[in-house]
Amino acid sequence: MSVVFRRSAMSAMVGLIGMAIGAAGSRAAPPSVYGFWLTDDADAIVEILPCSANNPCGRIVWMREQGPDIRDVKNPDAKLRSRPICGLDLLGGFQTNGSGWVNGWLYHPDEGKTYKEVSLTVRSAGTALTVSVGGGFFSSSETWKRVDAPSTRCGR
Repeated sequence: MSVVFRRSAMSAMVGLIGMAIGAAGSRAAPPSVYGFWLTDDADAIVEILPCSANNPCGRIVWMREQGPDIRDVKNPDAKLRSRPICGLDLLGGFQTNGSGWVNGWLYHPDEGKTYKEVSLTVRSAGTALTVSVGGGFFSSSETWKRVDAPSTRCGR
């Protein structure tokens, strides 16, 4: 084996080891929760964006049923029942746990209820969002689908 070949082989081996160590030490960032999400019943699109302290919050930006009569009529606060659902703040208060977002709240206008202990987990290479409420036996979840920004939005 020639000296040149051995040096080239050694250089290649050192380079491969360096790349392997670098790849093992770096993790890809998890897919972003920010963007537009179609709810599991396909009735609304929620835009999730960074709010206070860069924690996610979300609001309804598109609804299948549109019109001035779609109001927050089931809200327990009588003063809020006349507000439109389209454009409504729907979720917030989250903290990161490193792999997702936890300890948030979600307002469900169809029920007039605000749920606590809500978590958001992005899955399927960033194309699906699991929205979970509660934990343990009494938990429930929905899967929202990532979509492009709607061509028409609430109030536009």
